[in-house]
Amino acid sequence: LGRVEVPRKAQVADVINEVHHLVEEGKAVSKLVFDGNILEESSSLTDAGLDYGAVLNVTFEPCAYRVQGAGREEVNGCYTKTSRVENGAPVFANRNGIILFRYIMRRGTPYWYFTQDGHPADDSKGDYYRVQTAAESPPSDGWNTKSCPRGDGTSCPQVLAMDGN
Repeated sequence: LGRVEVPRKAQVADVINEVHHLVEEGKAVSKLVFDGNILEESSSLTDAGLDYGAVLNVTFEPCAYRVQGAGREEVNGCYTKTSRVENGAPVFANRNGIILFRYIMRRGTPYWYFTQDGHPADDSKGDYYRVQTAAESPPSDGWNTKSCPRGDGTSCPQVLAMDGN
């Protein structure tokens, strides 16, 4: 795949971000493996037992969606399918902690949202963009920032379905 160099005090997540730049479009780094152990993203390289010149194995997963054109850069990029399901639809996530998920309002109106992972679904504080649709999968366009404070005043994204979605 390639060679990356990171500072000794770096986290495993920093290595994943560096390796991500070497990955072909349509794929995302899933895991790093060293000496038969899956490395935790929150671990430091020292805690993971890595020394200069360590060789890592990388596993990949396909991108379900590629997002581009969002005025908030952290929303752009590759989204992979998670094990989570919201309102009968899979939840997708990118490397920046943004999730793409389906939400149905109390009155029954369905939406797809981009939001910061960890925010309650019924709290708009973490929301970047949304689109009203009954579609089972996120649409490519029609996104807006109404009631989405994190995306307010920025350009809206385009969502591109990758093969198989």
